[in-house]
Amino acid sequence: MKKSAIREQSIMSIIEIQLMKQLTPQKIAQYKQDGYAVFQEIYDEDSINEVKNRMREIVETIDVNKERDIAVFSADDATQQQRDEYFLNSAWQKDALDNDGNLIVPKQEAFNKVGHNMHDLDPVFEKLSYSKVSRTLLFKLMEFKQPLINSRIGGEVDAHKDNSFLLTTPLTCQGIWLGLDSASKDNGCLWGVPGSHREKPFNYLRQAINEKTGGKTTHMVPKVPEKQYSIEGAVPLETSAGAIVVLHGNFLHFSHKNTSNIQRHAYTLHIVEGSPEIKYDEDNWIQRPADMPFKRVENDL
Repeated sequence: MKKSAIREQSIMSIIEIQLMKQLTPQKIAQYKQDGYAVFQEIYDEDSINEVKNRMREIVETIDVNKERDIAVFSADDATQQQRDEYFLNSAWQKDALDNDGNLIVPKQEAFNKVGHNMHDLDPVFEKLSYSKVSRTLLFKLMEFKQPLINSRIGGEVDAHKDNSFLLTTPLTCQGIWLGLDSASKDNGCLWGVPGSHREKPFNYLRQAINEKTGGKTTHMVPKVPEKQYSIEGAVPLETSAGAIVVLHGNFLHFSHKNTSNIQRHAYTLHIVEGSPEIKYDEDNWIQRPADMPFKRVENDL
């Protein structure tokens, strides 16, 4: 075995040990009670830098001018199809472009979400997403039987519950959030409402066909929920670089806009149950291509 492979195995063993030290019966009970669990300093600096460097390489390959052309719209029906497809497929940070479509932030800071299927398309993200650390959380804490994984890289988010956006019958979504940078109240850390996972979402994002354009569109059902989420009692989930936060799909969470000069990036896995008794809804806004079905995650722990 090559020295590099031996070193990598050694690093992963240390990371796995660090997780197991924190994955105590008390932590599992706290997750069930509060709807979230924080594991500090799981991944080391080299592991995090590998992911961040790979992300920089991917962003550098993006043709900003080409992407920018579809990001500026008028309100007529002809461009509504562009709007819908842009929402489904785009990655722009919402404050990255001015009204004329000009980039007003550095390219590396211009993207809000990058990563749907990244865990199956890129070796660096694949290694991270299907690691023993991920599998340990999936099977021992989150109690999945046959987990199906979606992924993304992102930043600021409004108050929401993940089960509103990744739909199964019954609802089964849970999330693994990996901090690529340290996150505090100063640079837009996650916030969440302990115990909010005991209540289901008030509305759900569903995909449909736009009757005027014939293309895909999305809408919230119901459009205006009977109740609004309350963030009263929310607590900051401040984390180290390399920390992991596990989130129940009904856990209400959000992050404020990062107005500091300290970056705060994260890589997120959203997982649903894939066992036969669970239905992956046909009107999910995230649909896997026919030639790229979900990978089976083996419980070989």
